[in-house]
Amino acid sequence: MERRKTRQVSIGPVKIGGGAPISVQTMTSTETADAGATLEQIGRIRAAGAHVVRVSVNTAEAARALPAIIDGAGLPVVADIHFRPELALQALKYGVQGLRINPGNIGSEAEVRDIAREA
Repeated sequence: MERRKTRQVSIGPVKIGGGAPISVQTMTSTETADAGATLEQIGRIRAAGAHVVRVSVNTAEAARALPAIIDGAGLPVVADIHFRPELALQALKYGVQGLRINPGNIGSEAEVRDIAREA
């Protein structure tokens, strides 16, 4: 099968695209604010062979849990953000290795630019 040519990006140490080996990504289903439960699920995700994990950051409490989650995850953590640009900036401050936003629901063009500049 011929793969489409793409630009390579890094999520922590994991290379994606640009001819890198295919990587597995999944998302937790826990309340991210519960760092213990989230880390327990991430441990199972890592043991199953995933390379990257996404967590929902939909509250300030979830954002505050990120440092513990990042420290204990053992694989790159991507913050999934909707509607709250301030949470995207907070997630970046706490050191997530990736950020997933939808520019259509994150706010104004200026807020999207601010997030991109900070990233």
